Amino acid sequence: MKKSYLLFMGVSLVATMAAFFVITGCESEPSTDADGLGNYTSEPRMGEGARELTISVEPSIVYAVGDAVLLSVNNGDTPFSWSVADSSAGSIEVRDNTRQAVYTCLEVIPATVLVTDSQGRSGYATILANGSPVPSSLNLSPDTVTVPSGATGRQIDFSVSGGVPPYNWSVSVQALGSIASSGSQEQNATYTVGGPGASGENVITVRDQSGRSTTATVTQQ
Repeated sequence: MKKSYLLFMGVSLVATMAAFFVITGCESEPSTDADGLGNYTSEPRMGEGARELTISVEPSIVYAVGDAVLLSVNNGDTPFSWSVADSSAGSIEVRDNTRQAVYTCLEVIPATVLVTDSQGRSGYATILANGSPVPSSLNLSPDTVTVPSGATGRQIDFSVSGGVPPYNWSVSVQALGSIASSGSQEQNATYTVGGPGASGENVITVRDQSGRSTTATVTQQ
């Protein structure tokens, strides 16, 4: 009788512990997808290939000082940060939940308005003046350079045109070489090959004030 009682207690204890772990196991990973009604939906996830911000502009041309332009972000996550690439062209006033902004013309020249969302994505819109053309695309020359081994200290000149100056230059691997810009709009730059053993691929990136960019590649053998 005593053995049967102990066996019964042991089985009961194991069953109780198993039930406890099943319950706590379910509760240890609470779902964040429930809508409170027992329904579950997949939360949106932003991948690395998420598209940049797009902006609607109304109207897209200014004709006189004081003209106003309404800009609205079509995608992205609030809050948004707004700015004008050339503050002498116009000012920006943020509205409502930051998804809209009003550009006011201070000088009748083309202007680029920049916007960034809370996830770091960016976009830009170009406001024309008296039907002026959209700034041209960036052109970087040369776009590929191959440097033989043992070229420590060698210098390579680059130049960029188009877009909205001034420009900003950078390199992907500073150990391979450095970049120094020059010119009234930083449109020229000189790349200097790094020290002995500095071999590999270095990507030079130049970015204009509208956020557009282009690259050149230096391959060091």
